[in-house]
Amino acid sequence: MKLINLLESEEDNLVIQLIKRDCTYLLPQIEYGFLYRGMKLRPGEKFVRKKVHKQRPPKDTRHSDHTVIDNYFKETFGVGYRSEALFCTGSYMQAEDYVDLTTGETPSFVFPIGKFTALYSEKYEDMNTSIYDNYFGYDFGGDEARNKEMVEFIKRGEYIETSDISEAIKDGGEIMVACDYYYALSAKYYGSHEATYEWLKRKLLE
Repeated sequence: MKLINLLESEEDNLVIQLIKRDCTYLLPQIEYGFLYRGMKLRPGEKFVRKKVHKQRPPKDTRHSDHTVIDNYFKETFGVGYRSEALFCTGSYMQAEDYVDLTTGETPSFVFPIGKFTALYSEKYEDMNTSIYDNYFGYDFGGDEARNKEMVEFIKRGEYIETSDISEAIKDGGEIMVACDYYYALSAKYYGSHEATYEWLKRKLLE
């Protein structure tokens, strides 16, 4: 992770300049909203440039399920979206589910740097919730029959790969973004999510 060290008096303008310079493929789409990610920033961090960790091990998904799903995405789209992509959402409330609000953590606005592709489903708001809470159960099975049914379940999600994520943002569900680097800005950069949202919208669209 690389921390962007900014002078307080120049901070706002430099944040906007960097996003405008490096995130040109995303900017036309923010008219519809923003990408969020539930991630923990270090104390004092408000704006960071980060590298996407490839071959990311699963956190909340059974390893065998993760492998089956990731292989399916690789074969279908050419990208292992479960292990190589950045997990985001168009919903601030959904991103809040992935931070510890009791400790003051907050989601971040996310801005992919350069070109990117994204994968999302209009049918499954969150893949893990859809699989474990509504369908399989975490401990059910584990054999070839489960693996085959897992693939069929993912197919029924009718996942869409796109570089235009405006519809995905409006949909408000999980969005897997394939990129190499991204900027993350604390959702409370301006004291509150609402104030930061309005500031970003105004400055980035002007």
